[in-house]
Amino acid sequence: MIQVSLFRFLQRSAFGALLLVLLVLLSTQSFADDERYIKINRSIELFGRVYQEIINNYVDEIDPEKFMRAGIDGMLNALDPYTVYIDERGRDEVDLLTTGRYGGVGITIGMRNGAVTVTSVTDGYAAQKQGIMIGDRIIAVDGVNVEEISLSDIRSIVRGEPGSEVAFLIERESHPDYLEFKLIRESIRVHNVAYADFIDDGIVYVKLDRFSRGTGGETRQSLREMQTKSEITGVILDLRNNSGGLLDAAVEVTNVFVPRGSLIVSTRGRTSDSVRRYVASQEPLLPEVPLVVLINENSASASEIVAGAIQDLDRGVLVGKRSFGKGLVQTVAHLRSNEQLKITTSRYYTPSGRSIQTADYLDESPEGLFAVDVDSLHSEYKTSAGRIVFEGKGVDPDTTVTNPERSRYAGQLNRHAMIFRFVNRLVHSEEFADRQPVFDDILLDRFFDFLREKNFEYKDIGEEMVDNLREAAEKGNYSSQFFNDLAVLEEYIKEGKSHAFERHRDEIARELQVEIASRYAGDRGKIETELQHDVQFKTAMDLITNKPLYTLQLTAAD
Repeated sequence: MIQVSLFRFLQRSAFGALLLVLLVLLSTQSFADDERYIKINRSIELFGRVYQEIINNYVDEIDPEKFMRAGIDGMLNALDPYTVYIDERGRDEVDLLTTGRYGGVGITIGMRNGAVTVTSVTDGYAAQKQGIMIGDRIIAVDGVNVEEISLSDIRSIVRGEPGSEVAFLIERESHPDYLEFKLIRESIRVHNVAYADFIDDGIVYVKLDRFSRGTGGETRQSLREMQTKSEITGVILDLRNNSGGLLDAAVEVTNVFVPRGSLIVSTRGRTSDSVRRYVASQEPLLPEVPLVVLINENSASASEIVAGAIQDLDRGVLVGKRSFGKGLVQTVAHLRSNEQLKITTSRYYTPSGRSIQTADYLDESPEGLFAVDVDSLHSEYKTSAGRIVFEGKGVDPDTTVTNPERSRYAGQLNRHAMIFRFVNRLVHSEEFADRQPVFDDILLDRFFDFLREKNFEYKDIGEEMVDNLREAAEKGNYSSQFFNDLAVLEEYIKEGKSHAFERHRDEIARELQVEIASRYAGDRGKIETELQHDVQFKTAMDLITNKPLYTLQLTAAD
């Protein structure tokens, strides 16, 4: 029985609505264990009393709503990282996944050299039609100075009901005055398929950015369009850096490739309604065409459902790096009008029966919170052809390939947005206002001159090591000779640093080419330019065009 005194307290408190929802849910459940029910009831009452005591008597006045949010976040932090409370500001992301649309003006923003900057503009929407450009620095949105709020808060202001107005104050390269824009928000449709086209004779490359509503249909339609152009002899599906989305969308995408009736994924949780089997319900579009799936450490959730199913059913070969390892399924529970709880309700399992969830959150949570044997999550399983795969650590590719890491020098160029700012100058110059610059050594030398003009400086790793050595030597009271030798070493490092641009010239050239392509040819041009230097993609191409090697990858060892 729920105590009346507790109900009265909850009705008066700022967080009453949330806990009342929880109590109502508890009162409608049938508890087989009375002791467990008593523990839950006592815990809720204790939580309420602590909250009331602090709100009423703490030395400093506390905002009741914000304190409640802190309490919710603290409680959820003891669980997995995907169980989260969602307020009105976070609903846009949920709506984006479930509807494939959001209300906005068609821009993406990010930080570039400490400034809030437009990093992409979607064709056909208000921002593009009225002249906002990549590289524009946002000063204010609807009169709010963006320096005073976070990126997520800025996005919340920019997004809103289609048909409503939002004002921007913009600073633009080579323009003397601020620019003012008043844009009408529209319903922005998000395209899940970032790229789909022939990349070579008969080979189609498909890149998926996310798994929201309609992704499966987009993927199937894109491949059908390719079939009308020419025969498809191979498909490369790129899921790298795709953090996932809807489970249903992952099932639909997998269904494009695997035989009808194949088990794609199953889910199991504590309740009976969490146990489900998702089976391919349609005929595959290209059942016999070789398939290579690209994954990396940022391929997560729905991406791993697709990759795991393709691997377990021996439908294609996985190339790249081990995936992220998110094997948990979330359900959104509505609390109040603008508040939701995204709660993990089950684990998903690939067709072989393995879970790919990394067990980190189980290890890091308070002792005794979970009654789970972590060591039990690392068993061997077998694909349809008998190949051995493992659970509990993400999805391992069949062929591991690592793209070269960005150098420290190029990383510093990126951190200070030097390439981004240089291309801004090109775009806004009369010379290249209406034509894409030809990339050559002359343009690269112009970028070097730009770096000198901007007095670009960076700290070499050797300089950091010398600083650490000097600090250690000072604490250890080393001899003066040691410091003399250290000074000589420092001069060698400085000499080498002065030639950093030449040492990294090829890498800088690649990144500059990509940025130029993105400005003058959009996302399509950017992707095509990136692929020219992509080791993982080139491995996929070599594999998909070598039938004996491709077949060998899908054959179990004797």
